[in-house]
Amino acid sequence: MDYKDHLITGIILGIVTPIIGWILVPYIFDLIANLGGRGEFGTPTWRPRTLALIGLCCNLIPFQVAKVKRYDKTLRGITFPTIIFVAAWFLYFKSEFLGSSY
Repeated sequence: MDYKDHLITGIILGIVTPIIGWILVPYIFDLIANLGGRGEFGTPTWRPRTLALIGLCCNLIPFQVAKVKRYDKTLRGITFPTIIFVAAWFLYFKSEFLGSSY
């Protein structure tokens, strides 16, 4: 067993990574736009729903690293906050998916 393979490490990564991704994604796209990387498309307007989903997808990076290194406890730790964040994301934005009657 490797000393880095702990459930707490995974939980911390599962909480911190989506938050950092949610903060950094707009800045990265603005940087690309300022460098002239998007041409005629211009600067997109980001909906909070999209930013939160991209932030959640940022959890795939530490998840894949832990999978390759076979850190099973860390994988489990990343999964718990991710499931909680996905449930919160769906509950918060469910009216946009299911209509306003729910």
